[in-house]
Amino acid sequence: MTYLVEMKGIEKRFSGVHALKAVQFDLKPGEVHALMGENGAGKSTLMKIMSGIYPRDGGEMFVDGKQALLLITLGVLFLGGLLARKNGHLTRFSRVAMLLLLGVLVG
Repeated sequence: MTYLVEMKGIEKRFSGVHALKAVQFDLKPGEVHALMGENGAGKSTLMKIMSGIYPRDGGEMFVDGKQALLLITLGVLFLGGLLARKNGHLTRFSRVAMLLLLGVLVG
């Protein structure tokens, strides 16, 4: 089976702190996932790597079975994914812009 997104052995370090160690994560078409865990477990870091906000320090990412060097947020939207953030860092304007963009991409 080809995964929509597959992450293998993902590594991330911040100033000597090993935040993610050999993390595996995959999404099949039609699946919905919720990442849950304690504070500092790496949930947000993993999603920021998937969305292109942070570069990964190691590991591989695949999109539709093809190796991806960088998966940017817009690329995730084109794949049909949406990252719902737990904290609202977006301004009201950017939320409106995102909805407009989604309308253009979907409708």
